Order: sequence, then C-alpha cells, then structure tokens
Amino acid sequence: MNATFILDERWLINALSDIPNSIGHLEDITDLVDNINEKSNSFILCCSEIYEKQCSDQQLCDVLFGDLSRHPISRDALLRLSFMLNSMKKIDVTSDNENIESDALKILKEYDFGGLIFNEDIIADWWKPESMMVVNEKNNIEKYYRLQSIHEMISYPDLSIHLDDLFPLLYFLPDAKDFSKLGVSHREYLKTIIEHLSYLNDHARNHYIEDRDSFNRTASSHGVDLSGESSNTRSNPSAIRERIRTIEDINLRFEMHTKITWNKGRIHFHIGNNLPASVSEITEGKLIIGIMCEHLST
Repeated sequence: MNATFILDERWLINALSDIPNSIGHLEDITDLVDNINEKSNSFILCCSEIYEKQCSDQQLCDVLFGDLSRHPISRDALLRLSFMLNSMKKIDVTSDNENIESDALKILKEYDFGGLIFNEDIIADWWKPESMMVVNEKNNIEKYYRLQSIHEMISYPDLSIHLDDLFPLLYFLPDAKDFSKLGVSHREYLKTIIEHLSYLNDHARNHYIEDRDSFNRTASSHGVDLSGESSNTRSNPSAIRERIRTIEDINLRFEMHTKITWNKGRIHFHIGNNLPASVSEITEGKLIIGIMCEHLST
C-alpha cells in the first residue's frame, strides 16, 4: 500500500502571506509533513506550479528565497520549507474547472483518493469520505492510512506489514500478526478488524483506566463488542493456559478480547499497564495484542 497525501497550496500561501507573524503556522505544516515522511510508503504530492503561486504581491518563490530567507526570525522556517517542497513530487494540473478552489483539490478529484494536507474542512459534491480525508494534525495521519487500507481492501499480509503505520500505540506479538487466524472473510470483515484495532489504539487504555467496570459498555458505544472471560473459563486451567503468552519469561494472561462476529474472530489483548520494567521496555508501554484466533476453548 502506498499512502498518498496532497499538500493544499492555500494553507502554505496563507501562512507565507503573513510572515513573520505566521512562523508558527509554517512550522505546523513542516512538522506535519515530517511526521508523514516518517511513515513507510508515504508519498506527498503538490502542484507543479507551486513556486509560481501568488503570496500577497509576490510569487511564492520570491518569498521563499528573497530577503525574508536571510532574516534571522524567518530564515530557519523558510529553509525548512524549501527542503520540504523540494522533496515533494510535482503533479501537473490538467483540470481547468474554476469552481474547484485549489490545484491540490483538482489533483485529489482526479486521483479519487488521498489525504489532503490542509487546515480547513472541505465541502464539495464530489468529495468522497470513504477515500478522502483532510489531514491537519499528526493523529490524522494514521487515520488516513486506515481509510486507504479499507478503500484498497489491503490484504491480510500487507496489513501485518503496516501495523505500525496504522496503529502506533499497539504492540503486536509475532504470532498475533496473522489475521487469517481469525477465520473470518477478508472481504466482509476487513473494515471491522481495522475498526476494532483502531478503538484499541485510540481509546481502549484510557477508557479502561477511567472506569474498568463500564469498559465493555463504553467499547460497545464505539461499535466494538468486547469482553473478558467468564467465570467458567477462568476456572478451567487448560482454557486459561491457551490465553497465556510469555514476554521476557513473564507470563501474561490475554483474557480481554474483541469479537469480530458472534462465533469467530477474537482479538485478545492485554491493557499493558503495571508490567515489569523488562516487559515494558519491549512493549514500550503500549497496549499488547497477544492472540489472533477464531475462538479459544472455554
């Protein structure tokens, strides 16, 4: 999977038109682009005429490489910005539709999918929320990776390769990266799998710490069927052994799990808190995904 992002030149032009007051806005843009570049298989595009765009009474290139580029207040920000633009792939705009407000939007409409690097919401009759997203902060980067994964119907093996890009706050044990073990249809349930892992990445730990007694209900309110094990299962030694995995010679019980369907597809996890330092150093304090399976014994 190649995640495609498109820089909307309006965000850049608006910031450059108010230098040096807008240094913070320029840094927001370059920081965001740096975060995207840290991801695997990410590609950032911009229009080929980006340097000729008007910024107040100058062209963008004149602002970028003119007197302000030597001013001590704006010099570093503009140098960073020039490196950023130089690294992007330049795309010729073929559409002459004047009703579309930026070249970036014209590129996005032609591609039919992409993460738009912009600081405003888009309202357009051609906008497709199933394949397009405004990316204006770091958290939206992985959300766009998830969106494109679902849009492309990424294969289970490819999903396992991109786990860090989609779910940076989850630690997967090696055996828990094989999604075929869930025993559910890829075509029917890929979206559900990604939604469950998204909840575990984005919310589960906080919800559990805030109120573990209502954790299941809170997860359900986010569309995730989740539970621990029943008293019968806990009293069955052989069943409990199936739920134990070892990290650094420490046995962890993976009792909590989400349910992809009523009878198949179980994602067993450990909340990842209060573990020995030797384990936390490996898991980086993340929520741990320990078991992917159809259904364990009860």
